[in-house]
Amino acid sequence: MRYSIETSLALGLALMATAVTAGHHDRKKSPLNPSTSPVTDDNMGPASMLWPQSRVWTSDMDNTAPCGSSGAIAIRTKFPMKGGKVSLVAQDDYYDTQISISYNKGMHIFLSSSVSFEYHTYNNNNNNAKDPKDNSDFTPLNMAKSTMNDLDPGHTCVDVPDAPTDLVSPGTNATIQVIYRSNWDKPENQTFYVCSDITYVLAENFDDDMLCFNATVPGEDNINPPWIKKVDKKPFGGGPNEGAVNPPAVTSDGRSLLSGGDIAGIVIGSLAAVAMVAGLVILLVRRSQQKKRRNQHIARMENARQDQGPMEKHSSA
Repeated sequence: MRYSIETSLALGLALMATAVTAGHHDRKKSPLNPSTSPVTDDNMGPASMLWPQSRVWTSDMDNTAPCGSSGAIAIRTKFPMKGGKVSLVAQDDYYDTQISISYNKGMHIFLSSSVSFEYHTYNNNNNNAKDPKDNSDFTPLNMAKSTMNDLDPGHTCVDVPDAPTDLVSPGTNATIQVIYRSNWDKPENQTFYVCSDITYVLAENFDDDMLCFNATVPGEDNINPPWIKKVDKKPFGGGPNEGAVNPPAVTSDGRSLLSGGDIAGIVIGSLAAVAMVAGLVILLVRRSQQKKRRNQHIARMENARQDQGPMEKHSSA
């Protein structure tokens, strides 16, 4: 019983603490950053590749094909020929994500009924391999739209097919491209590009951490469903004012609408209150039972004393 009470009270306190911080975050961000995510990064666009390491982000070129960056190939990440993954990271909703890869001379091969790549294989001994300059240098990995058409802020791990050993060997260079759409700094969706440069190694010789896991938070389109006023995004360079207080949204008949953070706070606060009340009820019941058992024990002792009668006195001779 003690464990249940302590657990209930601890849960209540934890939920109350969570309710206080619901819909708020302490991470500082630039006023130029239009992200509405709890965690932000001023050195990337709405989404990027956490692993393999992406090329340097260029804010005024992230909508430019094929790589959204003014930077050339700087770092090539070692990438396993088997069991490779792409770790996506985002600070905003993003849609219609497409992962492509560029190698060398075009030979289209089919890896399965739903997955296909076009491999442009560079000379394995040429470390200064050609930098892809056009979308035509890439061929997308065909993936089910249901898994990639609407991704939330946070981390998303994507498995990629094993490299074909008849075309790729240890030392082969390649470039991975991610294309996606987001209404990052404009009211309408735009197309964004990110590239990462890799060099293949045997899986048994690969011992790096791919930093690939799934951990997302509700996106803007989840927090603000159609019946709640959408968050108005400002163009890049005129981001949200951190000191400003947003007025509550109202319907056409003048009724006030709560924001997603307010709704989350109310729900979590209600759960905290229920947990606290449940804990107090259990505590009171436990104390009542203890008092009842104590009174019963005293009554049994009194009855036993009365049944025994007065003790006989013995005098010494």
